[in-house]
Amino acid sequence: MIARDRAGAYADAARKAAPDAQQVADRWHLMANMCEAIERLLLRHSGKLREAARLVSEAMRLEAQPAGTPVETEGAPLAAPPLRSWQRLGVKRRAVRLARYEEVVRRREQGESLKGIARAMRIAYATVRSFVRAGCFPERAQWSRRPTLLDAYRPYLVSRVAQGCWNAMELWRELRKQGFTGCHSAVRDAVKRIRRAAHADGPKLHAVAIGVQAMGVPSIQRACGWLLGSKEGGFVEPGPHDRKRFVETLCRIEPSIEEARGLAQRFLGFIHRKDLAGFERWLPRVRTCGVPELRRFAAKLREDLPAVRAAFSSPWSNGQVEGQINRLKYLKRQMYGRAKLDLLRIRVLHPN
Repeated sequence: MIARDRAGAYADAARKAAPDAQQVADRWHLMANMCEAIERLLLRHSGKLREAARLVSEAMRLEAQPAGTPVETEGAPLAAPPLRSWQRLGVKRRAVRLARYEEVVRRREQGESLKGIARAMRIAYATVRSFVRAGCFPERAQWSRRPTLLDAYRPYLVSRVAQGCWNAMELWRELRKQGFTGCHSAVRDAVKRIRRAAHADGPKLHAVAIGVQAMGVPSIQRACGWLLGSKEGGFVEPGPHDRKRFVETLCRIEPSIEEARGLAQRFLGFIHRKDLAGFERWLPRVRTCGVPELRRFAAKLREDLPAVRAAFSSPWSNGQVEGQINRLKYLKRQMYGRAKLDLLRIRVLHPN
C-alpha cells in the first residue's frame, strides 16, 4: 500500500517503483483540492462577494433602525474628513492594481496567451490567470475589526452623535466619566468614520447607520470556509447568524455558488463517512453540473480513480507523515530557520 499526495508525479513514481502496490489518495488532500475548486469559483465571482456583503450590511442596519424617524444633520452637509497617510497609500496601491488588471484584460481580449502576458508585463503567471478568471477587478479583503475599549460605549456615542454632538473631545470627556479608559484618538477616529458615513449617505443620517458595524467583504478563503461550514477563530468574526445570512444571500444572487456548495458538502460528507457508494453516485452528477471548476475537479478525480476509490475504502493515509513534517517545520521555524539536523535531534529528544 502506498498512501500519497494527489500530484501526478507521485503517482508516476509509485507506479514505476512498485507497480504491484495499491495506491491510496490521501483524504486530506482530496478535501483540500475540493476547497481549491470552490475558491477558484469564488474568485471568478468576487463581485458577488461584495454585493452580498453590501446587502447583508443594509439588512443589519434596517433591522437595528429604531421606530423613530431618521435623524437629520443640521446645517450644510458635512465635509468628508481628510484621509490619513496609510489610507492615501492604500488608494494609490489600489489604482496600480486596477491599472494592471485592466491591462491584463485588454491583452487577453486581443488574443495574447497567459504566459505571454506574464512575460510582457513581468508579473507572475498565477496573477495573470486569477485576473482573467475573476471576471471583474478582485478587491482586497477588508481587515477584520478587533474588539476595542469603545465597543461597550458605542450605543451612548451613537445617541450623542445623533443628537448633533460632533466634538470628539467633548464626547471623550463624557465617556471618561462613564468609565471609558481609552485615549482621545479612539473617540476621534470613531467620529471621523461617522462623518465619512454621513458624507457618503447624504444629508440624512440614520442613527443606526452610524452605530452598526457593516459586514466587511470576506477573503476568498474565509468565504469558502463559511460556505463549507468551517469555524473561524482569532479575529473578530461575524456571528453565526450573520455568516449564515451572508451565505444565504450569496447563494441567492449567484445560483452556481449554491449548486457548488451542495455538491462540495456532499463530497466532504462522503469522505468523512468513507461512503464509496455515495461517491460513485456523486461523480457522474458533477461531470454534468453547471460549475466548470467542479467539472475540472471531477475530471482530475477520474484520471486517478483507482487511488481515489481506495481512499474511501482503505484505512490507510499519509496523515502521520504530514504530521511529522509539520512538526519538524514548526521546530525549525522556532529557531528562525537556522536549525540543522543535530540541533533538531536535540530539540526533539529534549524539548525542555
